[in-house]
Amino acid sequence: MNREKVEYYLKISKICIALFILITLIVWLLPMNRVDIYFNKTLHTQGFIGEKMQFITDIANPVIAILATLLIVVIFKPARNNSFWILLKMFGGIALAVVIKFLVHRARPDNQIITNSGFSYPSIHTVSAVILVCTLYELMNQQEKRNVGLIFFNIFWVSLVMTSRIALGNHYLTDTIGGVLLSLAWVYMCNYYRLKTLDY
Repeated sequence: MNREKVEYYLKISKICIALFILITLIVWLLPMNRVDIYFNKTLHTQGFIGEKMQFITDIANPVIAILATLLIVVIFKPARNNSFWILLKMFGGIALAVVIKFLVHRARPDNQIITNSGFSYPSIHTVSAVILVCTLYELMNQQEKRNVGLIFFNIFWVSLVMTSRIALGNHYLTDTIGGVLLSLAWVYMCNYYRLKTLDY
């Protein structure tokens, strides 16, 4: 087992957890903070751009992300152990986000273009998008060398999803940031335990 990689996964996970807790406290104590209100009003859009934002958010639907994950397992045919972790990342990450939604209990913005029910924090669209791109990156980039183009595309896609959720009035900025941090913490923690289990 590569101990350096194991420690790296644990370190990144701890950093993301700490930042997620910080964002969660901000949301809990200041649910209507100025930064969220500013971005909610500034990015809110309808018309042609709004239609494109709706298209992006439809593609990033958690149900589609789940189906894509199942398809990945079928197409890539990873080892049984890897298939388990791939599915755990997606299903576990979404389940964790749902639990946190009910614990934080944050109301959605009141200017939704396409009405979504339920609570706002964190954004499950963002959570599922991050987990999906991380899974694809790990499967498509097996070499030790980093694929900069793939990293850039993944960041670009997640940024589009985050923007679409705010532009349509379904989420605040902190909802999407919380979604990114939660999903990264979960993915890296899963990677940490996956490598740890290979030692036994």
